[in-house]
Amino acid sequence: MSSGVRLAILAGLIATPGSTAAEGDTVGSHDLANSEGALGNDYVTNRAPLAPAAFIKLPIGSIKPKGWLRRQLELEAAGMIGHLEEISKWCKFENSAWASPDGQGQFGWEELPYWLKGYGDLGYVLNDQNIIKAARKWIDAVLASQEPDGYFGPRANKTGLEGKPDLWPHMVMLNVLQSFYEFGGDPRVLPFMTRYLKWLNTQPPEAFGRGYWPRIRFGDTIESAYWLYNRTGDAFLLDLGKKIHDNMENWTSGVHNWHNVNLAQGFREPGVFYLQARDEKFLAAAFRLGVRWGGICSGVAAACCSGARRR
Repeated sequence: MSSGVRLAILAGLIATPGSTAAEGDTVGSHDLANSEGALGNDYVTNRAPLAPAAFIKLPIGSIKPKGWLRRQLELEAAGMIGHLEEISKWCKFENSAWASPDGQGQFGWEELPYWLKGYGDLGYVLNDQNIIKAARKWIDAVLASQEPDGYFGPRANKTGLEGKPDLWPHMVMLNVLQSFYEFGGDPRVLPFMTRYLKWLNTQPPEAFGRGYWPRIRFGDTIESAYWLYNRTGDAFLLDLGKKIHDNMENWTSGVHNWHNVNLAQGFREPGVFYLQARDEKFLAAAFRLGVRWGGICSGVAAACCSGARRR
């Protein structure tokens, strides 16, 4: 396979923040035929000047699992994932800083968003109304926690890094909100994310290179900024994407950390930023990192490693 073909495939797999479904498809309560996107009312895909994507990601819930796969997902829903609120201190609504309108409380770091992302998506894929309702309780609380300046969620994170913002947990919660919007089209989400990312854009450049976890994983926020840009066209989101890329860990130059989750989130960052930069060195870097990572983990180039989380 030629390098050009490999890079084209990678561009489609790694850098597609747009979402779509066939015209007229209905996902949850959101009629995608009425979505406003870069190509009008039929699809939401990359808006200029972002590079066109080779593929367009279907919104969560538009593919219905059947057979063996559905059974595995049902086992997850009936097992620990579906009952984590009952057994995990990080997922107790009553005292969670993520559930508080003023962001006060306990356990306001990554644990709740990590679980909620998978939990909500599980409900959307299975169309499990009990899970959807339970996830909505948390999401409603998050949407009610925004400050006038745009910041939201646990207030302790706003000064969590020696008096400066710890911006990592919010990356995961933005992913929660993206899935929630794609499934149901809740009109609160886009303005909410816009206000938060405007606040984020007011942070000095060094904020995006601060902290062990945020510095390495900030590519996730670039993806969220592009996802929002494709739906609103707000140009400041492109400025934010470049500011983050210029100041976070430089994944274009090689592997900086062998922690599995850091690799999974880091190696794709050059591929995501390629959409804005349109320089193939970024695609090449993502491909090179992915092959190296997969080969070391399993001995098979481009294989996928798994990272364990216990909460």
